[in-house]
Amino acid sequence: MSKLIYFAIVLSFSFLHCDNPDTDTPIDNCPNAESYQMKDFSGLAACGWVLLQGDQSYEVINLSDFYDSFGEDINVVVELKTREDLASACQVGIISEIVCKR
Repeated sequence: MSKLIYFAIVLSFSFLHCDNPDTDTPIDNCPNAESYQMKDFSGLAACGWVLLQGDQSYEVINLSDFYDSFGEDINVVVELKTREDLASACQVGIISEIVCKR
């Protein structure tokens, strides 16, 4: 009986935090979002996908948390937060993280 109770408790906790695609960040909650362009820098050592805006490039640490697929020159609208507490081996842009997306 105790194994059944333990199983029920574990099972109930596994459903407490599930992502719901209907609860993406509303546009109103991402007022500082700007347009960026995806570029593939994987040809350079220790680099991957980078976001470009004009002449400035951004190394985004959580890009895969917000996008499942990547493509050259895809435009994305996101709000970035600069991460001065991190360093990069790639060193092609400002290290940033996505706060929200439209």
